[in-house]
Amino acid sequence: MSFPFIKKLMSLHTGFDGQAAHQFVSAFKKLMEDRKRNGNKRGDFTDYVMELLEKVDTPEFKKNNVTELTIMTQALVFFFAGQDQTTNLALFLVFYVSQNPEVEKKIVEELDKVLEKHNGTIDHECLSELTYLTACVNEVIRLHPVFFRAERICTKDWEMDGVKI
Repeated sequence: MSFPFIKKLMSLHTGFDGQAAHQFVSAFKKLMEDRKRNGNKRGDFTDYVMELLEKVDTPEFKKNNVTELTIMTQALVFFFAGQDQTTNLALFLVFYVSQNPEVEKKIVEELDKVLEKHNGTIDHECLSELTYLTACVNEVIRLHPVFFRAERICTKDWEMDGVKI
């Protein structure tokens, strides 16, 4: 969607076609509708996209040609860009934990404690209680950063909410 001239190349070599993008957008819209209906805010990427979509009709967004399609396309890019990094993070975390039985023991104890406190379920709200696991994840990110360079270059001056690029 961002680069229509490579659509044929993408579908030939990756199997990623317009239908997959439409399915993603449809599922993402359903998630946003459910959150809006339930008044459920989590402070995550989905909430951020919902905030952006509310600004589509503002003069600033119109001036910069930011449309619903623009926002949904960026959400799709963000989602797929995170797949490799998430996989690598999980793999390195498992590797380091497997090499350190005392760390594994602490993680299991922390998980057991949180599971017991929350009747055997872990949801978004109780993730903040997993402080040791979070520290382990942060250490893996420190050792193996997921982003090492910017892929985009600004071609013209741009400003929004006092931030200038």
